[in-house]
Amino acid sequence: MALLLDNDVVYKLAQLDLLQEAKILLLNEFGELKILDTLKFKLCPQHPSKRIKAEKKYGADVLSRIECFIDDDISEISCIVEDEALINALAINPDGLDAGEMQLLQALFDSENELLFTGDKRFLSALANVGSLDEKLERVSGRFICFEQIIYFLIVNLGFEQVKAKFIQALQAQIKVDASLKFCFEGQCHAIEENVIKNLRTHIDYLRKESSKLLADSEKWLPPYSDIDLAR
Repeated sequence: MALLLDNDVVYKLAQLDLLQEAKILLLNEFGELKILDTLKFKLCPQHPSKRIKAEKKYGADVLSRIECFIDDDISEISCIVEDEALINALAINPDGLDAGEMQLLQALFDSENELLFTGDKRFLSALANVGSLDEKLERVSGRFICFEQIIYFLIVNLGFEQVKAKFIQALQAQIKVDASLKFCFEGQCHAIEENVIKNLRTHIDYLRKESSKLLADSEKWLPPYSDIDLAR
């Protein structure tokens, strides 16, 4: 099995300095990671003037982490959107459907057992609301993983304290981390694992409703409800 990673996921994990840890875990678990070949040009340009702008926008440390990530063991793919339904959907709803995401979706359609990791919630919501894609999306139901699900996966495999420490480290470095993550780690330094897991579940449940059946719902990717929640 291979995993398709969008630019947002790579960037957000780099902000948290969890990219290398995630890379090792995911390679061991799934065997192959794929990114679009445009990622390095967008996030890590080499032209001096563009590099300066990118470092100001994303941060030099974050860019360095991304470069280390794609240096080896990562497959870069160039995928052209050829499916007529996808092309029409992109033309009808350009604000909600990102061109890069649609390239990865085309790759997902062309495969049988790949998963798509995305950090773009707007994309998932917009995708689920394009009626002309309903039949095609049935084929890839449950094969999307959102950012909160990835954080849950990392907490399970790395331990809560390590992930929390990386989150606090990013805040202290004044890195603008994902907004929903700030909500999930309420209390920041005083965040409690049980509450963080519950908050992650809340965000995942909301996105599952917004995106129909696109998100994976296996135990690996879905935090359990607490005993209190189950009693309600």
